[in-house]
Amino acid sequence: MAILKDINEETAYPPLAKYYFLCGKTLRPPAIFWHGAHPSIRHEAHVIWLHPACVHALAARLLRDSLEVRNNRAVANEFYSRYSMNTDGRIK
Repeated sequence: MAILKDINEETAYPPLAKYYFLCGKTLRPPAIFWHGAHPSIRHEAHVIWLHPACVHALAARLLRDSLEVRNNRAVANEFYSRYSMNTDGRIK
């Protein structure tokens, strides 16, 4: 994981995406990117770009889904109702 503060397409590594992974909005700083395994090219990184608000949203959704698998839907929904973001971007 790393944080991109300025966009310089000529020197950017990893190469810049045009859109954010979760929301699909146009990529603009600040941006956060994560490396993962590329699904079809061995030893090649797959990169997803997120803006800060989407990081919180994705984390809450992943944790909620994990809780449902490990526990049950009621536990997962209780967690999500407490952790999900308010419309102003702050955690409830």
